[in-house]
Amino acid sequence: MEDAFFSAWKIGWVVMIATGQLLEPRYIATIFNKRPNNIFVIAHSSALENAKILKAQFPEIRFALNETNNAKFVLRASQTVWLSSFFCDFGESKLDDCGIGLHSVEVFEKCKELFQRSWERSEEI
Repeated sequence: MEDAFFSAWKIGWVVMIATGQLLEPRYIATIFNKRPNNIFVIAHSSALENAKILKAQFPEIRFALNETNNAKFVLRASQTVWLSSFFCDFGESKLDDCGIGLHSVEVFEKCKELFQRSWERSEEI
């Protein structure tokens, strides 16, 4: 994993997504179509079906599943963090929810550390 992150950082663009579920794969595909590389996604194991659908469409995007993951954040190099509430998974949600975008190196580095630890405990598909 570290080599993949290092390569992506050299390019200057990487996105790390941690979510419970992958809601509405068609909607997520419209997001991924904008830049379908250097993206790493961790989702809960129950998101396997939608992860497989997305992986088939975007083979360059790396997906990993973890049965204990319920984190909800998106990181974009090198200091942008989007945090969302317990109920807000990645994709098109039908729920009213809120999130916050932060531009902070300190918050980014802490969330990146959490992401990397979770990735190490996850199974890549």
